[in-house]
Amino acid sequence: MSFASAQTKMIKYLSSDEFKERGDSNSTIKSVPVLQKIIKKGFITFDSQEGIISDGFNENTGKYYIIKERAYVTGFMKSSQSVEFVENINSHTNKIAFIVRSDATKKFYDEYMSSQYISNIAVTIQGASENKKDIELSAFTRIPLVLPKEIIEFDMKIAKIKWSDSIHLVACIDPTYGVHAKSTNGLYKAILKWLK
Repeated sequence: MSFASAQTKMIKYLSSDEFKERGDSNSTIKSVPVLQKIIKKGFITFDSQEGIISDGFNENTGKYYIIKERAYVTGFMKSSQSVEFVENINSHTNKIAFIVRSDATKKFYDEYMSSQYISNIAVTIQGASENKKDIELSAFTRIPLVLPKEIIEFDMKIAKIKWSDSIHLVACIDPTYGVHAKSTNGLYKAILKWLK
């Protein structure tokens, strides 16, 4: 399947009942049209987060909680587009973009799978406590700077992309917690501006 075919397939998937029924799609449903524009412009996203802050009281656990997200988008771009895109995002916006590197060595794979520390950027922090004032936040979701080749290939399979398409896995993150991706100064606007 070509890169263009993969774009078409992912755009259709985001409009499908299958996507709507995913447990993790609730906060993203309203952003589907903008995600489809991002895909049309050459960034085939398969994972994103809106940049929401939520807090409250969980009656089941008897604890107060806080969850803080940084908006992010990860996906595949043609290498001819990704290098310039990353440079422009990092030079002309207050967002962060990078190409996630692939490591094919068994040593790195074993380290990654054994949960040894791998360089990453936290994109969700959260915490809970019986006392609202005692909540300590710690990293919950992270985007690694390097991934085992097998994991990148698994994501490529989901996106229907091949190495022969000459692609890079790109991550784009809003460094500020709680800035909604669809807001005026949000991540989606910056991505769309610099996708050429």
